[in-house]
Amino acid sequence: MIWWFVLGGAAFIAFFWWFFHRDPDRPIVATRGFLSPADGVVVHVEQLKSGKKKARVKKGKKGGFDLFLDDFPEAKYVVVIMLKVWHVHTQRSPIAGKVTSSYHQQGRFRNAVFGDFLQATYHNEHQGMLITGDRRCKVYMVAGLVARRIVSLVHQGDVVQQGDRIARIRLGSQVVLVLPESKVLVTPGDKVYGGLTEVAQ
Repeated sequence: MIWWFVLGGAAFIAFFWWFFHRDPDRPIVATRGFLSPADGVVVHVEQLKSGKKKARVKKGKKGGFDLFLDDFPEAKYVVVIMLKVWHVHTQRSPIAGKVTSSYHQQGRFRNAVFGDFLQATYHNEHQGMLITGDRRCKVYMVAGLVARRIVSLVHQGDVVQQGDRIARIRLGSQVVLVLPESKVLVTPGDKVYGGLTEVAQ
């Protein structure tokens, strides 16, 4: 009898492993806008103040988005996407262009999904990429309490097409998209899909 429990447990673990690591092909339709870099739910949209690197967030707190903007002075908007364990964890390029900067930043491993998730956005370990095409954008893959591994699939100097795979995060966490002056099409609560949902024009 115990073997049924063992086999059932092994089957569940195998299914979970397959489900979490699934990476389906997607029909990418090129657009002049910015596609979502990740599957998940939009939890924060911020318009950066002109001439100020630090962003003001809810309850009068000051954010740390300035850490993301050193080489991207034209940044105007920040979109934070939350990934749960059931979302596809492959990140895709919002635009076609060249990876002009790619780096890994050491940091903390705060819970990036629940509670004051913006503190994880500001302080957690992350992988950042600046992509330059007709316009520029930055993508940040943020580690979390459990999701402590970010696998970069492209490197500085690589050329990517819109919707190409650029990274993977292990388990639930966040992806942050930093945009230049543009029309943001999403609001907190919207579901987005990497390489499919247009988040800004």
